[in-house]
Amino acid sequence: MRNKIWEQVGQFLNRLRCENVTKDTAIEVPGYRETQEEMEGLREKCEAAMQQRPQEQRKLLLEWMAKLEDMNSLEGQKAYCQGYVDCILLLSGMGLFGSMSKKDVSALRAGTGRKRGKAVGTGKTA
Repeated sequence: MRNKIWEQVGQFLNRLRCENVTKDTAIEVPGYRETQEEMEGLREKCEAAMQQRPQEQRKLLLEWMAKLEDMNSLEGQKAYCQGYVDCILLLSGMGLFGSMSKKDVSALRAGTGRKRGKAVGTGKTA
């Protein structure tokens, strides 16, 4: 029963994570916009430089860049969900959720992440 509850919590967090975030609730990280603009400029330069590389090297670099983007996305998802887990653990520690066993904590952590684009515990692509 407890695993089912934590599975539902994980599904809820994945749905919440994927919903549109309004400007009222979005966090502004210092330096994010500047870095994003720099990345866009570098992308244009890199695309031009890649055209001068042999096909095999271009393919390898494109594969590496795709993996970097995947990893970046997964790291963001992990950090986002870790914040929820930390909040739940904090509230539990304050006695607002009752006590949580190590098994409950493990189930919560396992149920809030994604694996290869799928929401864990749902079998559905997120």
